[in-house]
Amino acid sequence: MARPDEDERLTAAMAHASMIANATGLTGLVLTVVLWATQRRRSRFVRAHIVQALVYQAGTLLGVVLLMLLWSGCLVLSLLPAALRPDLYRDGTLPDTFWIALFGLIVPIVYGFAATLYALYGAYQVYRGNRFAYPLAGRLVARDLEAASSDAPVSATLQSGTPSLPSPGSPLVAQPSTPAPPTTPQARVVEESAKPDTSAAPATAAAPPSSSEAATTVGSAGSAPSSTDSAPPVSGAHEVAEVKPVQDALDQGSRLPDRVAASPADAPSTGQAPDER
Repeated sequence: MARPDEDERLTAAMAHASMIANATGLTGLVLTVVLWATQRRRSRFVRAHIVQALVYQAGTLLGVVLLMLLWSGCLVLSLLPAALRPDLYRDGTLPDTFWIALFGLIVPIVYGFAATLYALYGAYQVYRGNRFAYPLAGRLVARDLEAASSDAPVSATLQSGTPSLPSPGSPLVAQPSTPAPPTTPQARVVEESAKPDTSAAPATAAAPPSSSEAATTVGSAGSAPSSTDSAPPVSGAHEVAEVKPVQDALDQGSRLPDRVAASPADAPSTGQAPDER
């Protein structure tokens, strides 16, 4: 709920200040009922203050009526001695208890006056935007008043841009927290090793070989077997000595077909056969 504007605060203050009109009758109570019937759907703030003002005025009126009835009973009882012993009051004097009971009329008058002043104080506090609730009537609308008082700092925070502390009655909302940076050298080393290495340049595709290079590669591959393909992998120091004899045997085997493929006409005319190893 947003912060109550000036019109809402004025309406709520009028509901409290209408208490002063009850001095001429039930005008203030009727005005509060009219405000409740026409303005209760305006906002929770207005409805809460109208309801508690209505309950407060009705309770105050009921209290004044009860005090007046009590005072009237005391006044009647104060005249009881004159009714029982009229011969004692033939000169027109009244019993002393009557004057004591008559002085008791000040109790309901002071009560109504103090209740009216307190309602005017509540109207002033509400119009200023402060939280106000009657001791007993405010319990009926305590939830609406708590919602109005807890949401008001939120709207003020959105306007000012500075965070505010939550109210004691409002629930705490968990905020996402960022991990703290490592403080020890070991933690920094672990964090840096866990990061992906972006400094290495991406591998680029090799350019396709030309036709002449491809033909040369095919010819060399068909003429002699590769030493790296035929030689077993060297896994230890004892296998290094066996690599050279195997390489020599492969070289001799690659030269042998060239001599066998030579024509007999290429031999010397003396009729001697070519030397064979």
